[in-house]
Amino acid sequence: MEPKIVAALREQDVPLIYMSGHVTEMSVHATVAMALTAVEEGAVTFLAKPLDEASLANELDKAFLPGAVKAASENASIAVRTRAEVTAMQTPDRAGSPEHEAYLRRLAKLTPREREVHNCMIKGKSSKIIARDLNLSPRTVENWRRNVLSKMEADSTVSLLAETRQWSSGE
Repeated sequence: MEPKIVAALREQDVPLIYMSGHVTEMSVHATVAMALTAVEEGAVTFLAKPLDEASLANELDKAFLPGAVKAASENASIAVRTRAEVTAMQTPDRAGSPEHEAYLRRLAKLTPREREVHNCMIKGKSSKIIARDLNLSPRTVENWRRNVLSKMEADSTVSLLAETRQWSSGE
């Protein structure tokens, strides 16, 4: 989105909601980059297609909750710092580094189901979409998401996306 438009919307405390195109295996990295950009620009949420009406309604409800724009702005600051840290670390000779090996060890700890949920998370899918895709309840997906974040030692989905993006070419 144009920086002038983003700035104008932020001044008005209007929640920004980004939506991707249809996500395929080939576009995962583009979707991760789009999600990070959306968060950096202060988006309240990032929605990945296909999207059902219930998920959209749920995300719109959350976007208009009091404090949602402020929280998104705080997340934007964190995301900008995270991207800067990741960018600083991205050099071709880092594959095989201790940090990369640690990432691969954490990834290897994921169970097959956690790996499925991880793959959906890095595509920007909501819990409801993951639940539908994997034929699970949304509550079960939330538990799997927590397990993934814990095993990957990620504070948030944003940091998981950043780390995945950092090491994705090294897998």
